[in-house]
Amino acid sequence: MNYRYEKIALKDVKFIYELFSFHEYDSIFYESNTTEDEWLNRFKHISSFEIVYDSETKIGIIDIDNSENIKIGLIAINHELRGMGIGTKIFSDIFNKYGSNTYEVTVKETNLEANKFYKKLGFKEVGSEVQDLGKNGKHTYLNLTLML
Repeated sequence: MNYRYEKIALKDVKFIYELFSFHEYDSIFYESNTTEDEWLNRFKHISSFEIVYDSETKIGIIDIDNSENIKIGLIAINHELRGMGIGTKIFSDIFNKYGSNTYEVTVKETNLEANKFYKKLGFKEVGSEVQDLGKNGKHTYLNLTLML
């Protein structure tokens, strides 16, 4: 498996919209019933995303802030492809690309699948924060860190 990563372009908004329309993602990240036009309006906020390709097929997205520590803002894989080792391979690519000793991620406390995955990779909980998501209420997010 060799994945390719490309900076998101306006043409990718439909893919992002479809990826987040899956019922598990919808309530985790954004308000329910977000339209494709609203995603277009949000494009400036997602312009740092990269599309993950397997050959020519778009399979997911990542958002990484390469600052003092590597902050993983988001990794989302097509729900039909979960459990196939894709996330682990993406993290291997991230570790090889950035070569940092410290990686950080924030994940919703109730996103049990993601929490289990990050902990399997060796991330440790270092704190939490409550975020107000407007009409979706307040949610607790865990701050996780991996020290290599």
